[in-house]
Amino acid sequence: MTDKSIVKEVEPLISDTPSITIKKKEYKLRRLGVADTFKLARIMSIGAGGLGKNLSTLGEEVGPGNFPAIVFASFPYAGKDVTEFLASVINVKEEDFSNPDNFPMGTEMDIVYALAKHVDVIAFFGKLTGIMMKPLSKERLKKA
Repeated sequence: MTDKSIVKEVEPLISDTPSITIKKKEYKLRRLGVADTFKLARIMSIGAGGLGKNLSTLGEEVGPGNFPAIVFASFPYAGKDVTEFLASVINVKEEDFSNPDNFPMGTEMDIVYALAKHVDVIAFFGKLTGIMMKPLSKERLKKA
């Protein structure tokens, strides 16, 4: 393992998470864990389907840069999943998150853009892209 790969592995453990300001209140995005992987994968799979694609066929397009577009495409099909996930990311109750007096329309986009810069999301996509680019993974995912 090279020094650069060690730094890439340790960075998610020591880096800070982004914050966003909504209605003059700052919300710090929490760290993301294994359980979030499954929620995010479900949301992204639904989003890819909304774009008329299979997540596995997106290949290198799957990454932090395209993350917002894939998540936005899931909104009509996975609204409840997205709402629950985004509320949890900023540590608020889903009922509060759904109140437009607290979180007006557009807030969800701000959170998704902040997530695209989140060190845990970036690390996740680094590993996911590596896995999806392997020939065996590509074939297996196409059949799924």
